[in-house]
Amino acid sequence: MIWDLAGDDSFKELRPNFYDGAMGLVIMFDLTRADTFKSLPNWIQEAVRFIRRRVPLIVVGNKADLQPYVIDQSMAERYATGIGSRFIATSAKTGSNVADLFEQVGMLIHEKSQSEAVRAGRRKGIE
Repeated sequence: MIWDLAGDDSFKELRPNFYDGAMGLVIMFDLTRADTFKSLPNWIQEAVRFIRRRVPLIVVGNKADLQPYVIDQSMAERYATGIGSRFIATSAKTGSNVADLFEQVGMLIHEKSQSEAVRAGRRKGIE
């Protein structure tokens, strides 16, 4: 299941309910608005607080179809790399990189579940 948690503060009380059982996380900001980029750490902190385990994370810069960018893509890439994540620029309007984003999320979730299964199998073999 995929949930879109609105950034609007009026939904803040509801958001914790949707983090339960999350297997991956996509944190999106608007490439044309610096305030949305600056709020990324807050969103990540909130997700970590409610998910309580490590899950694959992709940082997404949306509105890649609009110019000028306020947030340079290289800055977003450095931020994502610095937190152990990936960055992808998308456009919801044109669909650019949207399918790629979901493919990457799916692959990361699959890889994590496979590595967890291998570790669980090793632990069972030792018992």
